[in-house]
Amino acid sequence: MPVLPRGPRISEEVPRGAQTVTLKRLPVAFAPGSETVEKSTELRGGKTAAVGWNVQAVPAPAAVVKGERWSFSPASVTIRAGEAVRFEYAAGSPHTVTPENPSGFWVERRLANAADNFTLTFNTPGTYRYLCVPHATGFAPGQGMNGVIIVQ
Repeated sequence: MPVLPRGPRISEEVPRGAQTVTLKRLPVAFAPGSETVEKSTELRGGKTAAVGWNVQAVPAPAAVVKGERWSFSPASVTIRAGEAVRFEYAAGSPHTVTPENPSGFWVERRLANAADNFTLTFNTPGTYRYLCVPHATGFAPGQGMNGVIIVQ
């Protein structure tokens, strides 16, 4: 797991209290596609804080699923165990990506704008069904905005 060096450093006038630092650019060796990396800390004394980052490289996704208006496109993808799927907001009203069987690595996520994109790695073979709560009536095809990821 690659690790960035200690930093960045905040050395300007930073008020005492809760602070959140956001890493906006990843080094070239890291693939884009993960959520924004944030680190929160409580400043207790002084106006300088050192924030350490532990950023994991994100593999390029094997598939990209877009939430478009009232459907996921494509609605079905097949990948191999260990590969990733990237979910992207494309258009329409806010969507959810809600798994049929929530697990430790995948719980409901929101796709309301481009900043809500996320990538999931599927390590266990199986069939993973998901839907958009506001735009689907069930997990089966033909029941609105839903999709399936088949992991071989």
